[in-house]
Amino acid sequence: GETFTSGETLTVDEDVNIVTTTTLISYTLSITGTGNETISVMKGDVALTNGAVINYGDTLVISVTPSEGYTSTLTVNSESFISGNSYSVIGDTAVVATSTPETPTAYTLTLIASEGVTLVVTRGADTLSNGATIYSGDVLNISATAIEGEPKIYVNQDTYDNEPYTVTGDTTIEAISN
Repeated sequence: GETFTSGETLTVDEDVNIVTTTTLISYTLSITGTGNETISVMKGDVALTNGAVINYGDTLVISVTPSEGYTSTLTVNSESFISGNSYSVIGDTAVVATSTPETPTAYTLTLIASEGVTLVVTRGADTLSNGATIYSGDVLNISATAIEGEPKIYVNQDTYDNEPYTVTGDTTIEAISN
């Protein structure tokens, strides 16, 4: 058999077997993140890792899941990318996830104590006062003492159960003597 290269012209006057040779064009996948997320790059059912060899035309599904308390953005080859979408390989592929702490929502703490009652609200080692700024997810510890009897404590008008309270919005804590 004769060998011909691409672009040559061949005139055929009898049956001919044509055999072609193709070469996959391979590239490198790089995956980087800030460490506060999980990055997933899937080729079919196969999870790929940093440095994996990928081929032209491969379809990759690329996702990022931020750690709790973080938000993440994703780029592929420096272009913004939506987590969970597919990407078709056309060259070396750089997947970069950037995660930043979520900004908690600020709320106001209102403290009300009847006469003869001392109300103490702490966040960690800090004692909070009426009008303090508190944030979503803050954990508050609440206690009250009275000159006489055991005071009743209410958080947002619900009876307090003596468990740490997790802030979800503006919070009113009231302590009333019996």
